[in-house]
Amino acid sequence: MDIDQKHPYHSLSQEETLEKVSAKEEGLSSDEAKKRQEKFGKNKLPEKGGTNPLLLILKQFKDFLIFILFIAAGVAWWADQMADVYIILAVILFNAIMGFTQEYKAEKAIQSIKEMQQKSALVLRDGKEKEIDVEDVVPGDIIILKEGRTIPADGRIIEINELRTSEASLTGESMPIDKELDPVEEDAPVGDRKNMAWKSTNVVNGKGKAVVTAIGNNTEIGKIAKSMGEMEMQDSNFKKKTNLLGKQMAVIAIGTAIIIFWLGYWVQDYEFQEILLVTIAVLVSTIPEGLPAVISIVLAIGANRMAKQNALIREFTATEMMGSVSVILVDKTGTLTQSILVIKKLFTGNDKEVAVTDNGYQLEGKFKENDRELNLEENPVEQKLIAIAAFCNDAGIKGEADDIETSKNSSPQEEKKEKKKEKASSETKEKQGKQKTGAPASKKEEEEEEEILFEEEEEQERNEDDQESEQGPEVTGDPTEAAMFVIGKKAKIKEREPYKNYKLLDDLPFKSEQKFRASLVETEKGPEIFTIGAPERILELSTQYLTPEGTKDLDNEKRKELQDKMDEWADGAMRVLALGYKKTEKESIDRQDVKDLVWVGITGIIDPPRKGVAESIKECNTAGIRVVMVTGDHKKTAAAIARDIGILKEREDAKDKEKYPPSITTKALDVDDEKFDEYIDNINVFARMNPDTKLRIAERLQAKETLIAMTGDGVNDAPALKRADVGIAMGVRGTDVAKDASEIVLQDDNFSSIVNAIREGRIVFNNVKITSYFLLTTNFAFAIAFIFGMSIGWPLLFTAAQILYVNLITDGIMDIALATEPGHGNIMKQPPVKKSEKILKWDIAPFIIIVSLVMVTLTLLTFWHYLPQGEVMARTAAFIVVSSTQLFNAYNMRSLRLSVFEIGVFGNRWVNIAFIAAIILQVIVVKIPFFQDLLRFEELPFLDICILILISSAILGAGELYKYLRFKKELF
Repeated sequence: MDIDQKHPYHSLSQEETLEKVSAKEEGLSSDEAKKRQEKFGKNKLPEKGGTNPLLLILKQFKDFLIFILFIAAGVAWWADQMADVYIILAVILFNAIMGFTQEYKAEKAIQSIKEMQQKSALVLRDGKEKEIDVEDVVPGDIIILKEGRTIPADGRIIEINELRTSEASLTGESMPIDKELDPVEEDAPVGDRKNMAWKSTNVVNGKGKAVVTAIGNNTEIGKIAKSMGEMEMQDSNFKKKTNLLGKQMAVIAIGTAIIIFWLGYWVQDYEFQEILLVTIAVLVSTIPEGLPAVISIVLAIGANRMAKQNALIREFTATEMMGSVSVILVDKTGTLTQSILVIKKLFTGNDKEVAVTDNGYQLEGKFKENDRELNLEENPVEQKLIAIAAFCNDAGIKGEADDIETSKNSSPQEEKKEKKKEKASSETKEKQGKQKTGAPASKKEEEEEEEILFEEEEEQERNEDDQESEQGPEVTGDPTEAAMFVIGKKAKIKEREPYKNYKLLDDLPFKSEQKFRASLVETEKGPEIFTIGAPERILELSTQYLTPEGTKDLDNEKRKELQDKMDEWADGAMRVLALGYKKTEKESIDRQDVKDLVWVGITGIIDPPRKGVAESIKECNTAGIRVVMVTGDHKKTAAAIARDIGILKEREDAKDKEKYPPSITTKALDVDDEKFDEYIDNINVFARMNPDTKLRIAERLQAKETLIAMTGDGVNDAPALKRADVGIAMGVRGTDVAKDASEIVLQDDNFSSIVNAIREGRIVFNNVKITSYFLLTTNFAFAIAFIFGMSIGWPLLFTAAQILYVNLITDGIMDIALATEPGHGNIMKQPPVKKSEKILKWDIAPFIIIVSLVMVTLTLLTFWHYLPQGEVMARTAAFIVVSSTQLFNAYNMRSLRLSVFEIGVFGNRWVNIAFIAAIILQVIVVKIPFFQDLLRFEELPFLDICILILISSAILGAGELYKYLRFKKELF
């Protein structure tokens, strides 16, 4: 017996499938099941050896910059500079912990898939229903599908009774799927294989049976788990950039140290011990050991800002990479749209088309015809249509009950307040009852505590009301019926005459065979059967249609007219339902009574775009970011929404119109790489996507040096999320698997939050640059000053301790402050940072050279001026200048393009605070004897200190001159 678990069983009939897997409708025998388990193994996802934490920790030290830091620590230890040793080792440990944490989290993605499985399965064994362990399910088993159960394996459905499943965890499809028995095309995408049951998806309605066709690794979800397990961890684009930056700065540091040692020892005959200590100090100070820590701070600040914009950062590097994103691959349902269904349009038999305003579940709205508000009181047909919708559904507002009489002596608001007070009193007594010891509370204390609890309840309700006013109330029930319920609320139909006196007598829920639902309602004219269903079915059951003048016979011409309108709306990607009614004398109804209806009209239902999405997409286009819809939804639906929000635009070139369709499916993308690349370069809407195609889109774009962000919520999205440069999972409706495979989790599932994160990401990249350049200007200035001083035979400009003070205190404080710099100018009007763009580029060289030369000149002139008063005095004065120039230079660094006066001299309070703190510390170490002895300074008059600080401000002029000549005059 050989069962092919990869065969396209969805293309076979039930009988053919049973024969193919050697199974019977009454199930397998226990002996046969045992044999099959020995042959095919357990129904579980593949076990992968866990990553050894120790090896993962050691991996963090395989980095060029870390290697250089270890050398620097060793040299500092040899020179007995233990403070430097401890600082460097602390930085190394900090970065190792961060790297380990990030990579270890990635292993959770596969584990999350395994944890989704239900522990038991209901199967037919030996002709009887039997509960068995999920792992014991084998190919050929007949599994029983019941509401509320998780499907244990992939299987071909062989029996259904109103069976509906939720496949959101696998396909990302938010709406329940009505299961069918008929075979489908062999190449149909997973989402269209409605005759299949999928492992780890859930039965939400009805019941049925399926014959197991695949278990474990061969299931659709197993294939996803396997593909994720085979993916190799890759360094992020940002890590590659920072590694390169570290190498560049390390080379500069080592080269500078070699030149200084050569000049001092062989050219100028300095004492070996003295020049060695200075060389070590220069090496330690110019090697950017503080760079990883500063970058981490920049990323942490960016992550905090993004969190305030509802983007929760799981991997710090994602904060910067968002600034480099040039393509966003975005899901439709719930991200671009609200993931609800609402009625957008109404059409009645008197040829009146009515638009419904205020999308979402807002209970206020307007009805417009040709942009003019429609008075429902003057339009009885439209009123009747809305009344049928309002009474023929089982939806409702969460926590709200109908037909509950309130007290005649108090308003609903007063009753609500009294209930809250009763609750507060009850909670107070319960709290006191739990107290084991202590004196009983006084009456006054009880009243005070009750009042506090009451006020907290009031505050919570106000917050909930604020949220409701923005998003609308939470509506329970089937999404389609919720749309019907909301349209009734918008029209306040149950508050109008005569509808406020209508009563529900009987109800027939929707059944897929009949394609309608019906409600028996007591009206002012007697009982009527209100019916809602598939448009072709209601039209078929109708013999008349309603007009303002009364009912008219439904002839063939009118039927064609109505059918054309329904087809038009369906082609526009609206879900169309028809509504009708029938008078009756019955007190209860069955499905045979639903005939000879009066056709009233149709509703056009959509999942509406989220508020602000169109504006956000426009902002992306301005920022040079391409937005591509990648969805599991149907072509027409995807294209219609994409057109509404600006992703899909009409092509001007006639040849392009013919060559590239508005949207394309997985089936059409089964082409070679060259043709595939052509499609992904020219088409912005991809529909009915499966996991492999999503992953291929991501990989082919990355092959073009494109940095991509991708959104997703289902298990099917996990491989592509993991492969994308930035994976973005939905926090509200996303699966744990999708979240674990992502770097960012959206707390509100809103596309606009992604755009806000991109804006913050661009700020982060800019701050990484300015903090790195700030460190580099000091290092460069020190190198030039030392080399020049030694070349002309001067004494050493600074001692090792003084160099380290500037490096750790002056630079450290200001660099952290610069990490908080906000964005300047309209950062979203600039193109995205190129994926290959380096942090340290040659175009910054003129700025660093000009500023460093001014710093060096001021430092050398000060040293020369004070040298007649002794070496120590000269070093003290030069120290004030070199420290102060770097402090003033921080204001230059706040923007590499804009004048400090354009962005506000005191615009960043943290820079101001850091500047004042560093100046105070500078004065302290020069004036207080303990620090004078420690750092080998001499007493410098306070007036001299003030003059030297004032002179140091000249560095601001140098920065302003550079920006003026470079960006205003464009001289270089």
